[in-house]
Amino acid sequence: KIGEVRSYGLMIGVDVGEKALDLRDVAQGKGLLLNITAGTVLRLLPALILTQGDVELFLELLGASLEEV
Repeated sequence: KIGEVRSYGLMIGVDVGEKALDLRDVAQGKGLLLNITAGTVLRLLPALILTQGDVELFLELLGASLEEV
């Protein structure tokens, strides 16, 4: 379950709840590295050279990971 979403420029924090570390582990198994802060917050800090293809791949892998958790 996704809770609060906060942002400041391109830095985004998504509260993914108590299973954040499980989400991180599942995503890592799919080749996606996630930065979890404060135990429940997924921190997104994309590079300025981010492409549409990068975003689509990220969303695909994150969605698949969320379904497993």
